[in-house]
Amino acid sequence: MFQYEIIFTPEATDDINQLTHYIENELMLPQTAQSYIAGIYGTIGKISFVGGAISQREYIQMLYGPNARTAIYKKMTIVFNIIDDVVLIRRIMPGSMVL
Repeated sequence: MFQYEIIFTPEATDDINQLTHYIENELMLPQTAQSYIAGIYGTIGKISFVGGAISQREYIQMLYGPNARTAIYKKMTIVFNIIDDVVLIRRIMPGSMVL
């Protein structure tokens, strides 16, 4: 079975770090932070096998190119591109930001 290589942009890594910090320190829920971030990584792991449909959102297309794709984990949107055999994770943002 084919599996894409996963690469995170610095912005996506920063998004994960900020989300972890917010849940752990602002909401004071360290266990929730661990399971939530694990869920995001699980969704990304699924992307590595199946890719995903091109996003129909103009906002996403404008910022990340005409082949930008999205996956959803709870209230977060994972924005990525597939380039050859690589899934480039561009951003992880609240779904409410995706217009």
